[in-house]
Amino acid sequence: MAERYTHANEIAISYINDKTPGIYSLNRNYSAYTIDKITGGGITLAGDGETLNADFILFDERTVRRLITENPDIMPYYPPARAVQRGIDLLYGKQQITKAVTSGALRGLGVGQIADELQAHIQTMNRTSALRAARTGVTEAQNAGRMDSYHQAEGMGIRLKKQWIATLDGRTRHSHRQLDGEIQPNDKAFSNGCMYPGDHRGKPAEVYNCRCTLVAELLDVDVSPGKRRAKDPDTGEYKVIEWTTYSEWEKSLKNA
Repeated sequence: MAERYTHANEIAISYINDKTPGIYSLNRNYSAYTIDKITGGGITLAGDGETLNADFILFDERTVRRLITENPDIMPYYPPARAVQRGIDLLYGKQQITKAVTSGALRGLGVGQIADELQAHIQTMNRTSALRAARTGVTEAQNAGRMDSYHQAEGMGIRLKKQWIATLDGRTRHSHRQLDGEIQPNDKAFSNGCMYPGDHRGKPAEVYNCRCTLVAELLDVDVSPGKRRAKDPDTGEYKVIEWTTYSEWEKSLKNA
């Protein structure tokens, strides 16, 4: 009994770290499922103004667990000399971004709302910088969580690879348009040097403001024909289309 009392705090923390992400994930996924059934597949993210499929904003258990327990560095490298020149406190800034992304993930906030919170805590940060930092941090957190899930699945004997998925709209950078649909083993980097979209160890030009994501390519399961979202150039709204790569989608717009 004395030993249990002595280690009560450690046991409590361990229990919270084990259970909180799972409880969060279950409730979040069920809520998104309910919304999806009611609205017929589309919801608008507050602060972002974009209508997305409900499953697009799900943060799986691995993402939340990693943010809570590891407090990871989720922003790309920034030259210290340039930070001093611009009066930026790198350590404080990264801490605030990680806190905002973690809090936003747990509360289901959109990128715009996370940017609001960043500006409230870092009053010298303008709107563009706040949105860029929020989007970069969310992309890194979500895709790093997915990578953890893929590694865990491999450990269970599930055969899968990772596939880079770009956003089908005019804002996607050229290099990520070229990457769209690329498949790599989970332990190998994509052709731009990143292990996943938003990988903070990659080149800043490949990481900042990235909106790409990962999907699992299951080697034993035929998941075709798949579907994906694309922006309609006439209405500006996103719609679900048959599976196509970015280059194929771009050609179809030119031929339309």
